[in-house]
This record gives sequence, C-alpha cells and structure tokens, in this order.
Amino acid sequence: MNVLKFYTEVSGLCINVDNTRAVWIGSMRNSGLVMCPEFNVKWDNGPFKLLGVTLSVNLETVFDLNYVPKIDAIKMLLAIWSKRLLSPLGRITVVKTLALSTLTSLFLTIPNPSTNVIKDLQKKFFKFIWNDGPDKKSRVTITQYVCNGGLRAVDVRRFIQAIKVTWFRRLMQSNSKYIYLISEICPFFHNCGKYGVEYIAREKKNVKNVFGQMSGMVIVPMLIVFV
Repeated sequence: MNVLKFYTEVSGLCINVDNTRAVWIGSMRNSGLVMCPEFNVKWDNGPFKLLGVTLSVNLETVFDLNYVPKIDAIKMLLAIWSKRLLSPLGRITVVKTLALSTLTSLFLTIPNPSTNVIKDLQKKFFKFIWNDGPDKKSRVTITQYVCNGGLRAVDVRRFIQAIKVTWFRRLMQSNSKYIYLISEICPFFHNCGKYGVEYIAREKKNVKNVFGQMSGMVIVPMLIVFV
C-alpha cells in the first residue's frame, strides 16, 4: 500500500480503497488475521470478482463459480432460440455469437473445463444446430470451411486451444518489457520462439502448469506452419 501511495504521488492515479479486498492464499487461506488495519482495506475469505472472473482462495471451486452459471445460461439461451425457424447456418451463428462468446474470457483466464464438460457442451451445440434431430453431416465435415463442404461450425476443443495460443502470439509479437517479465516467470514460453519445435516437444513434458501443457500441444503445429 505504501508503494501504491508513492505511485499515486508520482502519476496522479490512485486505487479505490473502498473497493479493495485483501485475501489470504496458500496455507493462510481462510485466516481471520487482519494485517495493517491502518490502511482500512477489507479482508475477505469469500469468493471475489476480478475483471468479470469470480475467484476464490480455494482453486478447486473456480470451475463451479465460473463455468457452471455460464453453461446454465447457455442452455437457457439455446432453449429460447430453438423455438425459432432458423437454418443450420443461422443456428451456427447463434452458437458462435451468443453462446460460445460468453465463455471466451474464462477460456483466456482460468483453467479449462474438464474433457467431459467440453464434450457435453459440443453435444448441446450440435443438438441445437440440427434442431434436436440426428446429425445430417459428420461433425468433422461441418466444422470445415465452406470450400471443403463444411459450415464453419465450432469445434469447442480446438476453439479453446486457439484461444490459449493467442497468449503465445502476443508474447512473440511484443516489443515491450512484458516479454522480459514473462521470460523470467516462465522461460518455456520465451524459449519456444527462440529454440523452435524440437525444444517445445522435449520441454512440454516437464511443464506442470495446465495452461502450459495445453499451449505446448498447439504451439508445435503452429510453429511448423509459420516456418
């Protein structure tokens, strides 16, 4: 808080203390201990929102706090639109613009939903596209470009992979100090572009972070295309 106060004096920008929450993490999570009461910062053990994402000191609850309400809202949305007379192409547009788009920020910022949840979400989308009937085209085909006989329907798994890779693209295109910060925190991402495909294939096995594992899976083919 003293650092932030100094920053305020230099820049003229200040935080809103009334809207500031402090939480304990790690072994001290759920602690009732209040530090530095003179700053009047509220200490909180409950879930809190940060840039539209609900976070908790218990990481295992992050999925239920974020994905479950969004998926329930998607179900209601599809139920409403299913009553309208739309072509498969129109229904695909609804899925892309109104349903899947509500999950994009979550795919970018928190761990992915489980494989079963992704499969269930994909199943709901295709059920909506074909108006509760059987698939009239294979899902492999319908997700292709029109020139390949498809309708550009969304493959949820690949969509999530693409979203994750955008972080890597931003990193490699960055000319700011951000790239140096990332290289200190996680050398794997910085070295991906520096050493290429063979490095990624070897090192991704040692990456424990879920985000890193997912990115490594998609960065390899992407770099091959770029080269």
